[in-house]
Amino acid sequence: MALFVPTGRAAAQQRSILVKEIGVEGNRRVQEAVILGRVQAKIGSPFNPSQLSEDLRSIFGLGFFDDVQLKVEDFEGGVRVIFVVVERPFVRDVDFVGNKKVTTSELQDKIDLKLGSVYNPVDVQKAKERLTEFYEQEGYFEVQISPEVEKFADGDVRVVFSINEGRQITIDRIVIQGNKGLTDREIKKALATREREYFILRGKLQRQKLDEDVERILALYNDHGYVQARVDGYDVAVDREKARVTLTFTVVEGPQYRVGEVTITGVTLFPESEVPADHRPLQHRRPGVRGHQPQDGPASGHGQGEHLPRDQRGS
Repeated sequence: MALFVPTGRAAAQQRSILVKEIGVEGNRRVQEAVILGRVQAKIGSPFNPSQLSEDLRSIFGLGFFDDVQLKVEDFEGGVRVIFVVVERPFVRDVDFVGNKKVTTSELQDKIDLKLGSVYNPVDVQKAKERLTEFYEQEGYFEVQISPEVEKFADGDVRVVFSINEGRQITIDRIVIQGNKGLTDREIKKALATREREYFILRGKLQRQKLDEDVERILALYNDHGYVQARVDGYDVAVDREKARVTLTFTVVEGPQYRVGEVTITGVTLFPESEVPADHRPLQHRRPGVRGHQPQDGPASGHGQGEHLPRDQRGS
């Protein structure tokens, strides 16, 4: 941004100089009214360089321009103020190349980069990150996305996302570690994520399901009296050679609690013998902790391959 002010005699007399005209140059798509709507200087007002500097910054703040400058010219006994703008390119086209498993319309819905928007490299990078995240949620951990920007003769741009989807990595095995009171089968049955059976690939590794599965495990343990149970985390071991995943949940069960004794106090209108049997003190039960039950078999260790970050949840 730059500000040009009168020199010589005009500068010496700037206190008495009036603004006779205000205009805009260089705009192609952004309407002049939009630009001048940010200008506080008025025709007929005294020439004020400080105010014009604020106006210049306000115009630049619209986000439509790479540069904004100010020209001041002698005009009809006063000055003409001209804001000279250099518009940023507009996104004329957005294309996707290489996507086979996901439709172009689905990909377009995942990004905020739209036709007719002002081109900003930061927006393109954000779009790439959102597309990568979407593919990974669908199990495509090998996806590679490269954005390319092509310029038209008038300065506008076409953004092309070149996509190599890779293979959809499926779950080969789910391993539960640390469980003693509940079996692997009981815990796996509660999960939203599934492992393949009979060589039919049933499960897709979807990240959003993993957090849900942690909550499902905790709810299952709470239902069985393990109120202090927690899930120390999950580990995703990716075997890229075989395009398979081993998913491991690590459980810390804690003690299992049960109802030991129920006591009713404050009954004065009826003798205890008239209190319904299912509401009387359960003298035949003793408070305490039930012992752990052995699981079906020992939990397996981690699979070999690349390990993705762990998540941790607790009660």
